[in-house]
Order: sequence, then C-alpha cells, then structure tokens
Amino acid sequence: MATSMTQTEAQRVASLPKQQGCLMLAQYLHWDIDLNDDANMRESILLDYLHDTLMFAVDHGFPWLQVCSIVDLAREIQQQTIGQPLSFAIQLYRQKSLEYAHEGRISDKNLKIFTSHFFATFMRHYKLYQFVFTKPRLPMVTQHELCVETPPDVFSLKDSKPNHIWEYNQKLASIETEEQARMEVLQTEKENLLQQEPGSEKPLSLLNNSEVPIERENLSQVIKEAVNLQGNYTERLLQAQVEEVQEDLDYYFEKTALPRPAALGPPPRTKSPPRVPPKNKTASIKSGVADGKKKSLGSELSKGSAKSSRSKTPKSVKS
Repeated sequence: MATSMTQTEAQRVASLPKQQGCLMLAQYLHWDIDLNDDANMRESILLDYLHDTLMFAVDHGFPWLQVCSIVDLAREIQQQTIGQPLSFAIQLYRQKSLEYAHEGRISDKNLKIFTSHFFATFMRHYKLYQFVFTKPRLPMVTQHELCVETPPDVFSLKDSKPNHIWEYNQKLASIETEEQARMEVLQTEKENLLQQEPGSEKPLSLLNNSEVPIERENLSQVIKEAVNLQGNYTERLLQAQVEEVQEDLDYYFEKTALPRPAALGPPPRTKSPPRVPPKNKTASIKSGVADGKKKSLGSELSKGSAKSSRSKTPKSVKS
C-alpha cells in the first residue's frame, strides 16, 4: 500500500508552525476545506489528530518514510473504527500494526513507541472521537459580524490610588473641565464684543460733511449720540470683564471648598485668592483709633479735672 504523502512533503509539514502545517497537510491529503469555516469542524479535528501524530514521529527521530507510514496507520484506524466499540478498535490496531511491521513500513522499536502514544491519546479519548464522528451537529455559522472591543491594558498596581483620592481627582477634573469650557465661551463673547466696537466718529463726521452752519441744538444732539454709543459699548465691555472675573472666582472657591484628602498634602498655589485686608492690620488700625480717642478723652478729662480743682480751691488757701 502506497503512502499518502512523500518524504519531502512530510519534511515541509514538519518545518512549519502548526497552523500553516495543518493547511499544507490538508493540501497533501487532497482535502478541499476551509479550516476557518465552522461547517468543517470534523475535518479540523481530524487534521489536528493527524498533524499531532506526524509531529510525534518526527520529534522521536523516526525515519521520514516511517513518519509517512505512521500517519497512514493513524488515519486507517480512525476511519475504520467509526461507530465501532473500543474492543473492535483494539483488535483492529493489533492487526494493522502487525501488517505494517510485516511489510517493513514501521520497525518494531518505533511501533512500540508509537503504540504507547496512540493508546495514551486516541484510545484514551475514544468515546469522544466516536461522538464527534458519529453524531452530526448543526453548524454554528456566523450571520452577523460584531465588533468586540477588548478591554484596555491593566495598569500596574503601583500606579493605583485609594478610592477617596480617585473620587477627589475626578471631581476636581470635572470642575476644571467645566471652568475651561466656560472661560472659552466668555473669551469668545469678549472677542466678538471687541470686534463690534461702535463707530462713535460717524455722528461727528456728519458735521464735516454739512455745508450749512450747524445750529447749537443740532451740535449738542450729535455729541450726545456719539457719547451714548461709546458709553454703551464701554458699559458692555466692563460688564463682560466683571462677569469673567466673577466666574473665575466662583470656580476658584468651588475648587477650594472641595475636601482635599490629607494624603495629597496642601493644594498647589496655582492662583492667588481674592485680596482681603488682613485682620491684624485692621485690628491695629482700629486699636490705634481707639487709643487715640482714649488719649484725647483722657487729656480732656485731665484738663477738666485741673480746671475744676482750681475753681474749687478756697480763697483763703490762695491768700
């Protein structure tokens, strides 16, 4: 009986990784299948079984001709034992192994080595192989493609944070993000306002184009219109600046009021707080004023007491 593969083909299969080797083995066995298709699950399992048998013979140093014969023996046992009990499979293997040894296709030494491997793999899972090749299963064909996003890489434990610190950072980042978005809106409104600067010179330019003498009332009206235009624009600009400062202070106090974990230490001084007169300076000023009042009051009292003492002195004493 001729082998299903040549020695050169067996060498090529053994030199490739398993996935590519299985594809080439299927090609040499004249199998027209797609291993990535769910409808060819049986063929894929059988191909893994034959490829593992071939690699076992190669790893144990069997001659390439005997490697091909080992693959043929494993394939014949699998095909002829479908639907048969385990006792039949054992008897069939004994018969086939004697035939291969008698024909000189496999040496007695290598046949004993392969027999131990065969009974530890195929015979040990004989019922499972029978179930696969005797019980037809409905193919699980994918009808829709689904994009599955893999989870991100797990960070190192040394970069981990306690839960309360993580929550603080999240709240702080949320406030800063909202602050940045709000400030960008205010800055955009301010820039638009600067571009809409009114032409206060336009009412005054009418005076230069007038050919008739301008009356006093008309001149006062034109100047009033120009002043109103410039005043309204300045008022809106100041209002925008005040709103920007107020929003800045609101976000500053909101971040300051956020309870900061003690493990993070004092917060960085990224921005100066609003300027408030120091208490000690105010107290010293008040105390100075109070002392001044006391001194003036004391001097007045002393003067008054001196006057009263002098007025109450009897004339006899004076004389």
